[in-house]
Amino acid sequence: MVQELSKNKGGVRELFVTQSSRKGLVITLSLAFLQQFAGINAVISYMQTIFEAAGSSLPPEISAMIIAAVQLATTIVTSSLVDRLGRRILLLISTTGACLSQVTLGLYFFLQDNDFQVDGISWLPITSLISFIIFFNIGLAFLSWTVMAELFPPNVKSAAVIFTGVVCFIGAFITTLFFPALTTLLGMAGAFWVFATCCATGTVFLYFMLPETKGRNLPETMSSGSSSEAITRSEEKSRNVFLLLTVLVVNMMGFTSGIAIGWTSPVLPKLVKLSPANPLDRAISSDEGAWIAGFMPVGALIGPLIAGQSADKLGRKRTLLMLVCPMIASFLVAAFARNVALLYVSRFLVGLGTGGSFTTLPMFLGEIAENHNRGRLGCTMGIFVATGLFFTYAVGPFLSIQNFCLVCIVPSVIFVVVFTIWIPDTPLYLASIGDQNALETSLVKFRNRPAQAIQKELAELVSIVQESKRARGGFRDLIKSRISRRALIIIIGLIILLQFAGISAVLSYMQTIFDGAGTKIAPEINPIIVGFVQMCSTIVASFLVDHVGRRILLLISSIGCCLPLISLGVYFHLQTNQFDVDAIFWLPVVSLVVFITAYNIGLRPIPWAMMGELFPPNVKHVASTLGAITFFAGGLIITILFPSLSEALGMAWSFWIFAILCVIGTLFIFQMVPETKGRSLQQIQVLLQGRKE
Repeated sequence: MVQELSKNKGGVRELFVTQSSRKGLVITLSLAFLQQFAGINAVISYMQTIFEAAGSSLPPEISAMIIAAVQLATTIVTSSLVDRLGRRILLLISTTGACLSQVTLGLYFFLQDNDFQVDGISWLPITSLISFIIFFNIGLAFLSWTVMAELFPPNVKSAAVIFTGVVCFIGAFITTLFFPALTTLLGMAGAFWVFATCCATGTVFLYFMLPETKGRNLPETMSSGSSSEAITRSEEKSRNVFLLLTVLVVNMMGFTSGIAIGWTSPVLPKLVKLSPANPLDRAISSDEGAWIAGFMPVGALIGPLIAGQSADKLGRKRTLLMLVCPMIASFLVAAFARNVALLYVSRFLVGLGTGGSFTTLPMFLGEIAENHNRGRLGCTMGIFVATGLFFTYAVGPFLSIQNFCLVCIVPSVIFVVVFTIWIPDTPLYLASIGDQNALETSLVKFRNRPAQAIQKELAELVSIVQESKRARGGFRDLIKSRISRRALIIIIGLIILLQFAGISAVLSYMQTIFDGAGTKIAPEINPIIVGFVQMCSTIVASFLVDHVGRRILLLISSIGCCLPLISLGVYFHLQTNQFDVDAIFWLPVVSLVVFITAYNIGLRPIPWAMMGELFPPNVKHVASTLGAITFFAGGLIITILFPSLSEALGMAWSFWIFAILCVIGTLFIFQMVPETKGRSLQQIQVLLQGRKE
């Protein structure tokens, strides 16, 4: 390749002769422009102002050291991720995150400039600043130069570097020179929003124009035409509209489950007071409120037992349609309930559907996916559960109980109509009942390929089913097989860690954490903030899981949960022992955001994704049932015991105990959990057996 290119002279003229070089130049010049106009100069210029706006008394040199430490840490992380994730995905994450951070910074200064009371959100500017620095440094800061070095052949690379460098420094000069005038004209809020608009535009540009250069040599990179050509073939396969529609529709069950889990958050505060918002004829007692909350996990313990058997006998599709019925009924009962007993019935019914969904939904998603996108599709359940929680927190407080319950029925109705008419059962289940015609039709739809192209996979599915049928499916067979035993230990261990990582502690003390940071945010706004962070971080996890892998994300997640739990414990230990914590008032809020983010990029969604891929068909329903029961039993135990634990040991030691459990979980993941990314069921079984492939 080099010899061929060396025949051409290098220079500016040659840079514009070939289409690939012209496109490379457009991409690198745009990246250089975006790097400067993403707002980094604005943020650095106003860094001390932002710290002061947050009420920080830190000296300017300490503020600069904090930012430098964040930049150093994120740059190190980027260097370890760039050849795992790829340049394109990191740049897209970088521009999107920078955009959101600039929007929130602009919002804060807009409220401040217009004399709104911003004391309650004094933590927002410093949190936005740190998140902007993190997002900018994981992509835009350095990857622009990495991509530039990969897009051009040797004969024009020097000319391209000169052009890009000139544009970069011209952009820096322009932003430095005109930024003060921009803030004078538009105000700080307007200036930040202009940069946010640049980031949003850059995100769209990167999505359509930037090829992925990870793992490619120069000829492969130069031959990339459109963005779709630049994405690997396996990723092209994942752009199956029918498959995406199926994932969206079937996850209405996950969305409704998220609503069910968070339903008590906006509803109970209305029931404990006798007011027009309370549809009952009296205020409920604290014990009655506890039972309203507790009947849901009780039902969820029974739901998996029903769903596990039904999924094998009736199929995944019919089981999900069966499970949606008690969920719809529960919201109807709650909407028109006029006594506490009916609310108990409602919560028990929704628990049945939710527990059954946590058993069947991972099976369905795992069985319609291919090797290259199985992790991503498996994580979508976590996304929709988090989105359902966010919906509950954001909408529930502002609607009457009746209207809120009726609105909650809509996703289930959409699910029933679309799922019944258009979506077939999973290929693996159809293979297990020997329905060859339905199996072929299902594969053609889910793979978006003609019948001839899916014959190999069809034969593999039939072979897997025939092999699994040699052993009877049941609890005894799950325990008897060494492979299945190890898989069960992994899943149960991950689900125990999921519940005992401290999420209940953090959410229980959420208002205390915000109050400890000196914020005056209304109690109904706090869950909205946390729900939004949960939703965004789970979405990020779904994009990362098939690039980085399950194991590394679980390790990052468990370590990332441990560190903020330690810092929360330190803060409350100092506060309890009468130390002056005014200088670190921001620590609990930052720790909360870091914990929620770390928890949702690994521990929350990935165990459910792995549940759908670790077990052979003959024991999958039993394993899913045990996993779901463990999940809801753990939630029930934490709900009952955590208040007593915090009262006996104090807040600090409560957080430290959960941090210790996260450390144990990290060691468990490192020692026991295999990497299943991109592997078929047969390869995963070999991996669990401890043999080399």
